[in-house]
Amino acid sequence: MDHSFYINSPTVQSAGYSTYENCSLGRIQSTAVGQGLGEPPPRKPGKEPELTGMSSKRVILIFGAIMLTVLGIIATLVFCVFSEERLQKNIQMNKETSANEIADLKKNLSYIERTTATEIADLKKNLIHIERTTANEIADLKKNPSYIQWTREDACKRRGGLLHSGKCFTAHLSSSRNMTYDEAVAECVKHGAQLAEIHDRVQQTLLYDFALTKMPAGTPYVYVWLGMEYKHSTSTLLYRSGMEKHSNQFQWDNNHPQPDSSRKYIAIEVGDDGDSKIGIWNLGKSGHEHGVMCEKET
Repeated sequence: MDHSFYINSPTVQSAGYSTYENCSLGRIQSTAVGQGLGEPPPRKPGKEPELTGMSSKRVILIFGAIMLTVLGIIATLVFCVFSEERLQKNIQMNKETSANEIADLKKNLSYIERTTATEIADLKKNLIHIERTTANEIADLKKNPSYIQWTREDACKRRGGLLHSGKCFTAHLSSSRNMTYDEAVAECVKHGAQLAEIHDRVQQTLLYDFALTKMPAGTPYVYVWLGMEYKHSTSTLLYRSGMEKHSNQFQWDNNHPQPDSSRKYIAIEVGDDGDSKIGIWNLGKSGHEHGVMCEKET
């Protein structure tokens, strides 16, 4: 394509000048040749005049670089705007997600609280039911004679005693003969009990056999305080309740009962002191014996 042309201006020519203008991509170079300055160089046939100044290829490269720079700036601006918008959307989405998660968490916590409260209420009901059931069962069990007997026997055995006729009998013996009647009373009171009373020969034998199991090792016999009193005027044994029983209902030791009225307190011989007969004695209050047998209601 021909980017060059000549312009011959009559006005210029009339002034004695001729103008040669060379236009290339908007840039015009003029060469005026006046009188005395010579004529423009003759054109060679078939050859366009050479372009002066910046070449078209370089202009295109510069223009392209400018356009690329502009496009890069535009792209950067668009990317920044898009990124900012996307960031805002993500923030908003995160806020909404967090709000939803918090709401769900609150619902779950509320459900857990309601569930826990319900479970606790049910558990309390079950415990109350168990307590009532247990209390009723215990009440029924306590009414059962077998249970009552077992409970009493167990409690009495734990004290090292013998259960008989609703009473727990315990023997407190030593190898030394040094306990007075008053000391025997104090010993039973210390254990929440009273001096033991025997009511017939069967019970006498039972308590005798029990006392044998409590004798100190190496001691052949012991004398043990009991709770009845011998009433000389009627030859009876007097009980705390005021009841009296004739002395012939019991097994007495040799030469007993003694006629001395001060000898009204009763002890039983356990073991063998060499006499041919083993039984109860009537003694004075200041006598010293090996120990005491106590009884306690169960």
